[in-house]
Amino acid sequence: MNAQPDASRHCDKPRLLIPRPARQAEAFAAQVEQAMPGRWDCVTAPLIEIRFRPGILPLDGIDRLLFTSANGVDAFAAASQRRDLPAICVGESTARAAQAIGLEARIAGPDAQGMLHTLTAEPSGPRSLLVRGAHAAADIAGQLRSQGHPTVEAVLYDQVARPLPDDIRRDLMGGFFGGITLFSPRTARLLREALDGQTVPPECLVFCLSAAVAAAASGGLGGHLMVADTPSASGMLALMRVAEAR
Repeated sequence: MNAQPDASRHCDKPRLLIPRPARQAEAFAAQVEQAMPGRWDCVTAPLIEIRFRPGILPLDGIDRLLFTSANGVDAFAAASQRRDLPAICVGESTARAAQAIGLEARIAGPDAQGMLHTLTAEPSGPRSLLVRGAHAAADIAGQLRSQGHPTVEAVLYDQVARPLPDDIRRDLMGGFFGGITLFSPRTARLLREALDGQTVPPECLVFCLSAAVAAAASGGLGGHLMVADTPSASGMLALMRVAEAR
């Protein structure tokens, strides 16, 4: 992993930009190296910084916790010592994070829509607390309530936009990156804004977690967009392996 792009500009392997929040960026860089040893020179440049919010959690009468990301798990761990409530999670990494802090966790789909499909198919009854950030791609709590599933929510963290370093911006447009990973529509939009009307070269592979992410990246980012079959880290790695085999 290398967060200083100029030092690796001339290395033999292509550079991969990972603009996720710091914790997720470092974790995915490690996964890339494990899955494809020596294939990519990973450069982490978070476009979003996670900042926890202080507050009191409305846990009275709550039967279970809902998490859509590991950031929510971390924010919950910082806000509460409770570990007796079961956790319903989006994706494997979120479930692992919940288990790591001592919660009993299960996966309810690879994304928000998968969670909604799973939970609305179950009998109504358990009262849920959704832990989320200030920016949310879907109104999970509202949709659950509209279908008879009592759900409250706690906004425990902010996703603060961060600037793209000038040297990375220049290298992106100059063709010094072989790939970019985009895990959220907001990150895709922030990267487009950071390029300020410029585009990355068409040979740069832009790995998108989902069609929604690709839609946010299209029409302004440039590069060659590719979409993972499943919206997960493993899906992204599989997509990168497909690209590698071409």
